[in-house]
Amino acid sequence: MDSAVPRSVAGSVLLILILSLPLYLVHLGRTGLSDPDEPYYAVPAHEMMDSGTYDVPVFHGRPWFDKPILFYWIVMTAFLLFGVSEASARIGSVLAAAGGLLAVFALGRRVCRHPMGPLGAAIVLATSFEYVILARAAVTDMALTLFITLGMLAAARCIEDGRPLQAGLAGAAFGLATLTKGPVGALLPALALVMYLIAARRADLVRPRLLATALAGFVLTAGPWYVYMELRYPNLLLGTFLGQGNLGRFLAPEHRAFPFYYVAVLLAGLLPWSGGLPAALWHAARP
Repeated sequence: MDSAVPRSVAGSVLLILILSLPLYLVHLGRTGLSDPDEPYYAVPAHEMMDSGTYDVPVFHGRPWFDKPILFYWIVMTAFLLFGVSEASARIGSVLAAAGGLLAVFALGRRVCRHPMGPLGAAIVLATSFEYVILARAAVTDMALTLFITLGMLAAARCIEDGRPLQAGLAGAAFGLATLTKGPVGALLPALALVMYLIAARRADLVRPRLLATALAGFVLTAGPWYVYMELRYPNLLLGTFLGQGNLGRFLAPEHRAFPFYYVAVLLAGLLPWSGGLPAALWHAARP
């Protein structure tokens, strides 16, 4: 029986990749970069590669700080390995999307009672409309999703066994998310975890050792580059990125929204599985 488990897991992983990768890879470079978002990552990554400037994004020959450095490094690495092309600019998102599916499958194996639950969850995510679209785009969303998912997987394990190592891994993953898209990479999962601890009445997990280990993991991954930016480009960090790019967009969103906008986005993004969402939420909310 034990020898059958690894084969079952390997078969499930193979099935997930067989179903998802063609959706993400076929004709990946056929269309040009979509304005305005994709060029904002591909062009600075190309300039960084040409100029040998690897510490800060470069746009029109000048340091530029619209997003943190990690996704630019991902795109630049793809350019160095595969050449400069639309497909190369997007391949990092493809790999992040595939990694996210495997992380969801791994998380499902820990929390789902039904043996088909983890595989079903990964397949639903893999074939959801918005996930497919973002997996084929040279934007930060897939990398951010991957790191937050990995962080939540480590946090779930920490909730189960209370081990500081898992807390440190969660903090490191959220640090990578913050290095991808800024404070939202840490604030969003932190808010979700606090809400869970309150709802589940797990105050026992709020222990100094776990919090300190999680903070250490976060600082070790996100801290060095942000400290470097503060020392060398303080105006870019505080004024442009934190001021205009985060606080400014929070106070004056660049995308106009109508009532229940994100409900509509969620339902559209989960096509063709949106019809099952109410029943799934109801089942998950039951005691």
